[in-house]
Amino acid sequence: MAAERTTPIQDAADELDLSLETVRRDIKRGCPFGTVGRKQCVNVPEYKAWRDGMGLTGERGRPPKQDDDGQNEKDKWLARKYRVQALREEGAVIDAEVVHRWINEHVGAVTTRLAGMGDEIAPRLDGRTTGERAEIINGRIRDILAELSGNAKRLGVGSAYAADEVQSG
Repeated sequence: MAAERTTPIQDAADELDLSLETVRRDIKRGCPFGTVGRKQCVNVPEYKAWRDGMGLTGERGRPPKQDDDGQNEKDKWLARKYRVQALREEGAVIDAEVVHRWINEHVGAVTTRLAGMGDEIAPRLDGRTTGERAEIINGRIRDILAELSGNAKRLGVGSAYAADEVQSG
């Protein structure tokens, strides 16, 4: 037995906080309705269920697109945002801005130290064999990289791999 459709569409629109034009548009889309005299009428719970089934929210604009897993884009981005925020609070993620700033500060410092290294160690190289000179130069490079690596560890960025590379090389 079909539900009685006796609520005039203007009253249904008011009850559901929709415009009369929206209800008329829904009837054209196939919403179940009836007529009483010359007035179009709906059964409000049946109409509301039809709208819900069609994904119509009553909000302006189109309903959000659903993915295969039933999540809409907004929900996915909010979930991603909160996941990144939680990782950041745990210390598992560092802001790219912090890393870029750290790199800019320390690359400049390393460049300055390496550029001045020649004047610093030149007097100690006189009269040394090639192997001894290489050892002095590599030792100073290891010191500079170890200092940089220590700063990186305090920030939580990188590792001591650069200093290890010079030692093994």
